[in-house]
Amino acid sequence: MRSSPSPSSEVTDESLREAARNRRHALAKTWDLRDEAVVIPAGLEIPQPGGDLPHPFYAHPDHRYLAGSAEPKRVLTFDPEEGWRLFTYTQTLDERVWTGDTTTPYDVQGQTGVDQATDLGELKVWLEARRGKKIALLGNDD
Repeated sequence: MRSSPSPSSEVTDESLREAARNRRHALAKTWDLRDEAVVIPAGLEIPQPGGDLPHPFYAHPDHRYLAGSAEPKRVLTFDPEEGWRLFTYTQTLDERVWTGDTTTPYDVQGQTGVDQATDLGELKVWLEARRGKKIALLGNDD
């Protein structure tokens, strides 16, 4: 006879968010950054020749592990002054015809538990504000 799993072993959205939060917190404490920043991209989809659909996407493991997210075109950043921020891509209306409704940065923040979530278009501004600082790139460089 099989027994049901104990409540402590059940995986919930909140337990996944909390696990990612704990990993980010532990890593930030280990890094002990002062005037540096970190960028961790998920990566990009790779188009298939002769078609509209991309190859199956797999986020970079560092991004997935820390962001709690496996979506393409997302970038997780860390700055010791502002904490963790996840930049997310907002689909165009034409893209939504094929893929369905997009997730807003506000929704992503709730899903992942990051300190902030912002549209990917703001990444350039974030990087420019850190001009002259040391910035580490973890994972893919695409």
